[in-house]
Amino acid sequence: MINGKKFYLYNGYTYSFGFASRVGQRWRCSCGCKAFIVVSTDVTFAKSQRGGQLIVFKGYSYSLQKYRDTVVQWRCTMVQPGTAKRCTAKLFTDIEYKVLENCGDHCHRKPKFIKRDNVLVRVY
Repeated sequence: MINGKKFYLYNGYTYSFGFASRVGQRWRCSCGCKAFIVVSTDVTFAKSQRGGQLIVFKGYSYSLQKYRDTVVQWRCTMVQPGTAKRCTAKLFTDIEYKVLENCGDHCHRKPKFIKRDNVLVRVY
């Protein structure tokens, strides 16, 4: 915070808060250029059938792939129908699980979740 302003650090660049919309918060580049990022907080957490942590965003589930500085990379948990290949969709969040970017198209339908012992569990 500088002079009471909040800044967001992403990939080594700083952004100042612009405004909130229904898809997330829009942050403007603090150097004055036209760059901006949209940060979404619409995530929930689930457990895989093996007990691993999943993040659910817009109905799709992702498993943790790797951490890189302040960015966490997740990848879709589903397998392409009829093959052994995994779906290539990825999700990037900050360390507070705010969605920074959603990359790739899903090649499958959204999985279904049930609530068991107050925990979301993916059943397909």
